Amino acid sequence: MSKTGWIVLLVAGTCAGVVIGATLGKGKGPEITRPQPSERTEEKRRESDRVQVLLASLEKYRKALAEREKEIGQLQAELAEVSEKLPPPLSPEEEKKRKEEEERRKRNELRKARQEKSKELRTKILQRKDKLLRALALEELAGLLQSDDAEETLLGLTTLQRLYGINFDKERFKPYVLTALNHEDAEVRSAGLNCLYTVSAREEVLDMVLPMAKDPAPEVRRWVAGRIGWMGMEDRKDEVASVLRELLQDEDNTVKRQAFDALSRRREVAEEMEDLAIEMSREEERADDMLQWLGRRDTISGKVAQRLAEMYDEGRTGYYGLEWVRRRLSEDAKPIAIDFCLEVIRDSIEHFERSRAMDALRRIGDVSVLVDLEEISRSDDAEGIEDQLARTMEYLQKRSREAR
Repeated sequence: MSKTGWIVLLVAGTCAGVVIGATLGKGKGPEITRPQPSERTEEKRRESDRVQVLLASLEKYRKALAEREKEIGQLQAELAEVSEKLPPPLSPEEEKKRKEEEERRKRNELRKARQEKSKELRTKILQRKDKLLRALALEELAGLLQSDDAEETLLGLTTLQRLYGINFDKERFKPYVLTALNHEDAEVRSAGLNCLYTVSAREEVLDMVLPMAKDPAPEVRRWVAGRIGWMGMEDRKDEVASVLRELLQDEDNTVKRQAFDALSRRREVAEEMEDLAIEMSREEERADDMLQWLGRRDTISGKVAQRLAEMYDEGRTGYYGLEWVRRRLSEDAKPIAIDFCLEVIRDSIEHFERSRAMDALRRIGDVSVLVDLEEISRSDDAEGIEDQLARTMEYLQKRSREAR
């Protein structure tokens, strides 16, 4: 081999050795150590994971809250719709009235049940054939009247009230009734008053009733005011009238109304009652009482007629504002009634009022109104009543001719 050939082989071998060595060195060289994450980095990763979980929970709760708010909105809308259909809240006065009505309803239910319970006992007492059964029933009645229970006492008094006229020992039961008049329960006191005629002579009853006019309970005073007027014997009428006058000043309107009604039935105080009625009519809430009193009057006096005409002008007599002119009138009331009727015919816009006024003029029969009626007939005020006005004038003209 030439020298050049050997040189080529040597170089090639050397290069091959270098390549092989480099390859083996690469495979067996020193291992490179990767840096491990620090504790701080791990803690940050865990914190990041917790934040992600919390954010997911927060989103979940946010959606749940949105659903609840939607449900609440729907319920509020339904509540508003229902509230619109409900009646408005009661005023304090209305609430008081509602409670009074509820209490009255309960009392009525108890009273009805009491009546049913007393029926059996009353039947035993009122039957006339079995004397022993009556005696035992009266013993039972006495036991009820002596009871400390107010409801049992009321049951006994309810039964006793209906025994008027039968043959039994009334003196035995009178003390129970007198005790009831001093009972702490106003309903028991009222029930005791109902039993007085059953156990007491008529001449004794008034003495038991008169003190009850000062009872603290209005329902008891109403009882007295409503019935005392029928109890007064002739020799005690002034005493009764005096108590009724006191009750006219009562704070309870029903007591005042009943006392006024009782006094109005007494002829000896008729003029006094006229003055009271006129005074009463000036109280707005008592105009109806005035008109009710008027219904019991035989004759309308001048001063009452004047007040009634004023009440009509005040708009406080309603439909009945013209009824009084059709009643019996005193001589001093007739001119007032005539002027009143002519005013109604001229000024009223209600056809029935004008008709009643013309009817009243025919009843009164004073032909002097012909001049006024003829004047009305020639004016615009005759519109709508032409025929009735003509008949009224014709009737009065006939009376005028007959009077000659």
